[in-house]
Amino acid sequence: MRNTDTFFKIAVVFLFLFSSSRSVILAQSKWRRCSSLYGMRAKRIYHERNEHSVRVFVDKEGGYYPEYYIKDNSLKRANNSLLEWYRTHEDDFKVICQEYEIPSSLRFDEKVALLNETIERGYLEEINKKLEGYDNVVILIHGFRKKVYGSRKDRYSTKDNIDFQKGLEALEGKSLFVEVYWDSTYAYLLQGIGKRGFKLFEEQAIPNANVVGYQLRSLIAGIKAEELNVFTHSLGARVIANTLFNVSKDQTAPTPSQKNISICLVAPAIGSEIFKNYYNRNTHLDFNKEDNYRLAIQYNKHDFVLLKDIPFTWGASVYSRGNTALGLNYEGDVTKLQQLFLSQFTGSKVPIAIDTSISNDNEPLECHLVRCYTENRMFEKVLDFYNNQ
Repeated sequence: MRNTDTFFKIAVVFLFLFSSSRSVILAQSKWRRCSSLYGMRAKRIYHERNEHSVRVFVDKEGGYYPEYYIKDNSLKRANNSLLEWYRTHEDDFKVICQEYEIPSSLRFDEKVALLNETIERGYLEEINKKLEGYDNVVILIHGFRKKVYGSRKDRYSTKDNIDFQKGLEALEGKSLFVEVYWDSTYAYLLQGIGKRGFKLFEEQAIPNANVVGYQLRSLIAGIKAEELNVFTHSLGARVIANTLFNVSKDQTAPTPSQKNISICLVAPAIGSEIFKNYYNRNTHLDFNKEDNYRLAIQYNKHDFVLLKDIPFTWGASVYSRGNTALGLNYEGDVTKLQQLFLSQFTGSKVPIAIDTSISNDNEPLECHLVRCYTENRMFEKVLDFYNNQ
């Protein structure tokens, strides 16, 4: 593993030195060309879904993609926003509204709101109908710099979810997977992990994660199952945090209230400080006495992406350009989180810490890919976490 990672870092340096022609892309103030878009998924998605999954597609503002072909370039001109695209493509929007039976008498903003509600209701009907044949619901949320199609062979979010599903084959019972695809932004390899990539991470991907996570509340809360299992990778941890509790004061929508929600944050690209509002929720449950959430943190102190240990990333560190300390247990950040639970969140189980810092070959695991975590021998402890609820 170490030789592979060394070669990868050398390749990054080489690519960086010979690719300045694309640097103008990331200099744009609105990162217009750096979004994960899904309007063309019907014809171009790289990995087909299996029969045991439902795929949910969300834009950067939490709007659900309709079943309608929208060209990427068209969305980019609308600042990667479905809302702006609807506003500037009246004829297309009219057709979409007709297909989803949205009354023409409504105002534009009312049509958009009802359209999103209708698409979400369709997702929930599909999920809840399928639930009858399954024992578990597993929600998968990918991380930063992912897409589902494109001309270049890169790490697609669909492949990450396939790796998750393979790793979870040992879960007790039959699992229905709900795959959430959100605008985590995108940049090609050297841009995505270099200085400009971390700037993209901080300025666009993190805000997107906050908005999307909050907008997902009603979808996740509407799943009719007593138990939910959630897996997130990297920045997906910030998405689910905004779903589970009020990260900011303006979040007023109900938080999920299923009886048992188990969350495993794999290589979380966040810091423990995000949990200071863990008990700030909008629910009828008395979680101070018995919490319906429980957490596991799968960390890796050698994860070079979370360390931001990349050539030519001046000014980027664990705490700058987006705090990533929890996924590393950097300066004991996982321990700090556990201590926070012991002192302030006494109705909750202390988060379980799963150290995945050593590879199966007994070398430092300098890797951030999902499969590096799911194929590691310590992933058995993740399975134990879910199977022993």
